[in-house]
Amino acid sequence: MIIKEITAKSIISKSNLPVCEYAVNPYVGCTHACKYCYASFMKRFTNHPEPWGEFLDVKYWDKIKNPKKYAGRELFIGSVTDPYNPQEEVYGRTRTLLTELKGSGAKLSIATKSDLIMRDLDLIKDFPDVRVSWSINTLDETFKDDMDKAVSVERRFAAMKAFHRAGVRTTCFISPVFPMITDVKAIIGQAKEYCNLIWLENLNLRGSYTRKVIILSNKVYVDVLAEFSKDGLLIPKEITWEDGRKYEITQVKDRVYEEYKKYVTEHDKAPDLLADEQIVEAVLDKINEAQIWIPDGEIYDYYRRKKPQLQKRLDNEKVIKFKSYVSFYKSIVDQDRASVVICNLKHEIIYMNPAAVISYAKRGGDKLIGRSLLDCHNPESRDKIQQVVDWFAADESHNIVYIFHNEKQNKDVYMVALRDEGKLIGYYEKHEYRNSETMKLYDLW
Repeated sequence: MIIKEITAKSIISKSNLPVCEYAVNPYVGCTHACKYCYASFMKRFTNHPEPWGEFLDVKYWDKIKNPKKYAGRELFIGSVTDPYNPQEEVYGRTRTLLTELKGSGAKLSIATKSDLIMRDLDLIKDFPDVRVSWSINTLDETFKDDMDKAVSVERRFAAMKAFHRAGVRTTCFISPVFPMITDVKAIIGQAKEYCNLIWLENLNLRGSYTRKVIILSNKVYVDVLAEFSKDGLLIPKEITWEDGRKYEITQVKDRVYEEYKKYVTEHDKAPDLLADEQIVEAVLDKINEAQIWIPDGEIYDYYRRKKPQLQKRLDNEKVIKFKSYVSFYKSIVDQDRASVVICNLKHEIIYMNPAAVISYAKRGGDKLIGRSLLDCHNPESRDKIQQVVDWFAADESHNIVYIFHNEKQNKDVYMVALRDEGKLIGYYEKHEYRNSETMKLYDLW
């Protein structure tokens, strides 16, 4: 168990939960280590590599300056932690919170699986309209022990009974409901004398805890696993868990690359840290929808490790795609009956189409490739060529210049800019003949 003491800017946060206006969590993490806990998603944002249930951050905050501003407001204590985990007995952060809010008029809802809350009954009962709920999803203590490290179901009912007798509104929160395991009627039967409300929540098989729940069911509750399998959520029995794991990892890898590629394509840049979070969140959403059972932390770790390789894969994909187009572009140039001479920014001739090789045969033909175009011109022409290149470089919209008319061959000559996503990379000479066409229309035979 890794326990750290941390400083929190504020202990009370605005919330979108339907049961409250503010959420209050005196701890980060929860040592009850419930295998089905939805709050394990918090690891995405707190950078905890430890398994859920094996770390706890103890929050310290500046004393609440104006607690009365929360008068009549709904505050939910324990939305993503249990405020009465065993370490509360040592650190007392929840009791400190209650002491600071005493007399504020705030309306509290407290969620727990513990009977340690009995310690604070004297404080809690004085809050207006306060409500305390205990999570109970089974009467089978063995199953309870398989799923969490909290106190026994019997002790939870005892605490509920004590609060109810003290005049505090109590709730029995039957969550999650395990099909064929959770005996809802029996739980209600035992709780109805000690609670004002019964809440129920279904078992949500998604996210990082799913695999743990299913593997446990596979080992201990085979009939339940078979029942779950009917809706297609689980890997078929004839596939081993090892094979299923390989399948899941392959699916995750593909989705990570898809989201990375999507971001780079849409934004034309590599993702920063904020974008990294967005990419992984998108991956998590997709794998949850697909009922893939890989812990969130593993996906974050995989993305961080593989980010350089993802970019390399994308670059290679672009090269392959570009190469598939090269033959098309080259064919366009080669089939042109006019000369095309391509140069880089150093004025080196890097390509001549067949028409250019024939046209400049007396000067060496294709042996000119690799030589400077400027060597074929007088000093005045060289200066003009450089002036045109400088003009190309000055603005992306500067792309073509008419430079010469050959009266003898009745053709016009142009210099045309070559760019890579706007960046000037070279130029070529474009020749256009003005003679009337001598070919017959559709002369195919």
